[in-house]
Amino acid sequence: MPTLDERYLDFRDRTARVFADFPQLEPMRHVIFKELWVGGRGAAPGEWLRHLGRRLLRRTRREGPLEKAEVLLLLEGRRDLGRQMLLPLWEACRRRGIRTQLVAWNATAELPSDTHHLHGVRPQALPVWVDGAWRRLTAILPELRVAALRRAFRVASATVAGQLRVAREVLGRVDPRLVVVKSNNISGGVAFSAQARSAGRATVLLQHGVPQAFYTPVLEDVMLTWGESSNHILQGLGVPAAKLRAVGSPRHDAMTPVTGARPRLCASLRLTDRPTLVFFSNGNDLVRNGCAPAESAAWLEAAAAAIPQMNFVVRLHPNEDGSLYRDTPHLRVTRDEVDLVTTLSGADIVASVCSTAMYEALLFQKPVWQFSAPHWPPLEDNWKQGLAERVSSEVDLQTKLRRWLKAPDSRDRWARLAERVFANRGRAAATAADYVAELLEKPQDASRLLVVA
Repeated sequence: MPTLDERYLDFRDRTARVFADFPQLEPMRHVIFKELWVGGRGAAPGEWLRHLGRRLLRRTRREGPLEKAEVLLLLEGRRDLGRQMLLPLWEACRRRGIRTQLVAWNATAELPSDTHHLHGVRPQALPVWVDGAWRRLTAILPELRVAALRRAFRVASATVAGQLRVAREVLGRVDPRLVVVKSNNISGGVAFSAQARSAGRATVLLQHGVPQAFYTPVLEDVMLTWGESSNHILQGLGVPAAKLRAVGSPRHDAMTPVTGARPRLCASLRLTDRPTLVFFSNGNDLVRNGCAPAESAAWLEAAAAAIPQMNFVVRLHPNEDGSLYRDTPHLRVTRDEVDLVTTLSGADIVASVCSTAMYEALLFQKPVWQFSAPHWPPLEDNWKQGLAERVSSEVDLQTKLRRWLKAPDSRDRWARLAERVFANRGRAAATAADYVAELLEKPQDASRLLVVA
């Protein structure tokens, strides 16, 4: 049976012409794939009436100044990760004298006072393109020919029409030459990117996590990646090399090890100060990750029971409920009780199935162990790239741990690997701002104009 990633790549390629002809669908790409086609989650008959009610009652609230600028940076979502990604670039652009406007959509993080905030979106009437787009999609994906799925598609289309309208209005007022978004799979950012491309404005996408199939296609003019290893993965997923620019990660510029971290980590978690493995869990998406998260929890519990001279800490994904670890008394399960830098600095071994932490741990010169059993879905391939040590079974985990306790890894080995992952370490924001300035010197390309309504 094909994995979710393989199914997405098949969906991407089969529907490429539909999305090209109906660019308004881009903010719905992942809803169509995961909710409708894979999940079969339709809408009840009464959902359209509820949509009409939302249209009458809901408004897009706006707060803060909105000024003309050369560059618009869009921050979307409530996670602090977006702020950590965009603010260093925003600051570096301003230091260069580039006029910038920061726009935050449904963001709650503390942001500069001149940020323009958008909250919510008012759904619109059904857009004129909805029926034509549905016919084209169902011709390629006949499984979608279900009344409940059609209703769900229409409701989503009306919401996306509202997002596109807000994006068009904001872009019209700011009149930027270049738009920077932090994600191409969150609908608001995709709406801004689509509208910007429709007006012939330059668009830039920031890498925001481990490269994977769901971050393709890259429709923006360029994607600013972390480094060589990310470019390798993305090219393997069909992204043209000309679209990829390895500038490094502005978010990680300030991410440096702290001294005395393990005693602090252990004290904060009420653990004995001793060798500590920190496992970054991926139980947030069991559709994509399959049985891997649950089996990883079982491996860790067995290892913790068998090797009491070590601490075993599990750090949950922000969108994970922790239910996989309800019957793991030997594990210390955490969420964000200890900050990420202290956690990575204090860990002796960092492990995961497919977390971004496997890359970040290299900045702290930590051994990285990737759990990857032969029967699991192929997710990230860090171990195949030589960026992690593979752990293939419960027995393999315990064997490697006992070996490590006798002869810990050289920190130098892991420090060298960080150079493959993170270009321009410590100056990525400045390098990215230099590239933004370079793009601003190029004339706008009016030949790319599309109609996105």
